[in-house]
Amino acid sequence: NVTSGSCGTVSSVSVMITVYGNLTAGTVGTAQTICYNTTPSGLTQLTAPAGGTGTYSYQWQSSADNVTFNNIAGATSSTYSPGALTATTYYRRNVTSGSCGTVSSVSVMITVNLPPSASVTQSSPTNICQNGTAYVTGATATNGTILWTHNGSGTISGGTTLSPTYTAVPGDGGKTVTLTMTVSNNPCPQATAYYTINVSSMDDVPITIGPAMAPICIGGTSAPLGVSIGGGAITVIWSDGGIGGIFAQTASDLNATWMPPVMFSGTATLTLTVTNSCGSNFSSKTISVQ
Repeated sequence: NVTSGSCGTVSSVSVMITVYGNLTAGTVGTAQTICYNTTPSGLTQLTAPAGGTGTYSYQWQSSADNVTFNNIAGATSSTYSPGALTATTYYRRNVTSGSCGTVSSVSVMITVNLPPSASVTQSSPTNICQNGTAYVTGATATNGTILWTHNGSGTISGGTTLSPTYTAVPGDGGKTVTLTMTVSNNPCPQATAYYTINVSSMDDVPITIGPAMAPICIGGTSAPLGVSIGGGAITVIWSDGGIGGIFAQTASDLNATWMPPVMFSGTATLTLTVTNSCGSNFSSKTISVQ
């Protein structure tokens, strides 16, 4: 208003000052975890910007450390779809609204996991006996967690390490047991490697006892005992239950003959004991001395 003596008072034309609401950036997201060199889901607008002049322009930025952000060329819409990533990256959206300036959204982290790897160096299967233990060597793994499983009847100890042990049981005898190392790092595909164990048992050394023995006379000598064995026997030995007869050529000859002590009569049980590194097995046949 302007007053000038007796001339009175007049008013200027009014001037309007517009006060805009506080500019907020809205939210974008969400956080993701992907595998190396794969494409994440697009970053959508969860809540729209508010305040300011009501007109908004956008600029997306990326950062490797969530501290220093750089503009992404051409990324000027309200949403953004990153390409394939090979490292963990942070994204945020800057919102500009006229004279109200520029504000940034909270950043969104896209975590990039490296693909796991698994390998086992084993030149040939490991051989153990039933009830024996195999110690895994030569296993390597990267970028993930380890879990060993098996297809046997025994048990694994240290199943989340690179050097587990497998303890066999009689149910494993005569079988090949495969240990599988699985390395996981979600959401990447799992990696697997294998360790093979051959489990031996005395069942691997079958004894064929042969035909029944013909009777012999007192003081006589039997026909050859005629036994055969299969598999990997280390030693064989005949015995007659303490009667005290003589095996010839030797008691370790599968086709030995047997001569009873002088004046022995009756039925003698002749037993063949077969031994290998896993234990002993035996079978018997009888002969009548008349």
